[in-house]
Amino acid sequence: MISVIGLGYVGLPTAVLLANAGNKVRGIDINEQYLSKIANCEIETEDIELNNMLSKVLNNENLTLENKISESDVFIIAVPTLVVDNEICLDHIKAVCTELVKVLKKGDLVIVESTIAPGTTETAIKAMLESNGLSGIDDFYLAHMPERVKPGNTLNELVYNDRVVGGVTPKAAELAKKVYESFVKSEIKETDALTAEMVKVVENTFRDINIAFANEVLTICEEAKADPWKVIELANMHPRVNIHRPGPGVGGYCIPVVPWFLAQLAPNEAKIIKESRARNDYMPVKVANDIKKIMDKNNLSKVLLLGTTYAGNVKETRFSPTLDIIKELESLNINYSAYDPISRDKLENQENDFTKAILGAELVVFLVGHDMFKEITAEELKEYGVLEIFDCTGQIYLQHLDQKEIKVHVLGKLDI
Repeated sequence: MISVIGLGYVGLPTAVLLANAGNKVRGIDINEQYLSKIANCEIETEDIELNNMLSKVLNNENLTLENKISESDVFIIAVPTLVVDNEICLDHIKAVCTELVKVLKKGDLVIVESTIAPGTTETAIKAMLESNGLSGIDDFYLAHMPERVKPGNTLNELVYNDRVVGGVTPKAAELAKKVYESFVKSEIKETDALTAEMVKVVENTFRDINIAFANEVLTICEEAKADPWKVIELANMHPRVNIHRPGPGVGGYCIPVVPWFLAQLAPNEAKIIKESRARNDYMPVKVANDIKKIMDKNNLSKVLLLGTTYAGNVKETRFSPTLDIIKELESLNINYSAYDPISRDKLENQENDFTKAILGAELVVFLVGHDMFKEITAEELKEYGVLEIFDCTGQIYLQHLDQKEIKVHVLGKLDI
């Protein structure tokens, strides 16, 4: 029996894929209301295939659901890791280990899939699991298996992305690899637990730093009156250059959070990491100030924000830059409304109906590159009385540049 503890955006698809591969799986989550939704295949997900596969494994009973931990042969911990004031908080993992240690027996395998700071598996987690007298070296097996998934494509990426598994012992890594080989079709590299933990946080930190560089290029180009989007596009023609897209900030759980896991290992050495976090955290402030400049210059009375999720075509709002932009706009006493038809969470001043959201708005700001937003035309906005567009994604404005019906501003290239 394999028990997957924590049925979130990684835990649930992992449990479903394991069950679909023929394993007997127990999905565990303390949220009974959420368990009921899973049992009725009523979960909200961007992965259409997930509900179909979920229904199949529930019906054939390869997947069962529980709200507490019981005896198993394999335990996969997939609960979130928190960051409070840039400090790692292991409360969720501690709660799991407190219950897991009551049923942990000799020969069991524990796999930590939660994103954690390097060193956590072999120190804190191992120590908590050894509190019943068993040894994480001689009696049970302990490994770390970081995920590499993008919401909206989770099932596909869990199956086809290369993976890294690190064990407290080589045998632990070998056993964990065998579990995942039941559904992963790509390569799984075995290593030690510390290296696997480092790999995950380095991957996310690299992306944060790359985005910060892109945002810094944008602000420098703005000062020099160069087009940052064209500069980055042409620079990326170089075969060894890959600059990410600038934007209004960085959201989601991993990229804004995980760099702090790495920085805490050597705070005095993590200079680029900290500067990158500061640069990306500044972008929502810049966007709000740019909105104010546009509105003040042209005496506009209301702005519509398009997109409240943290990225295009995802439903999550966790750490969304839009949330910080809204706080800044409120501090500047700017009249705004928000619209996002795919967001799971409704914010204050957010309308579900586009016609209501755009009512009275003279400025429309594109904050997220949802595919549906790319279909909005200048002519359509003009019919609603919109006078100006501010595109913060670099994806919307291209179709409007040659049009004279409406004034277009682009992040890093304000036309004021």
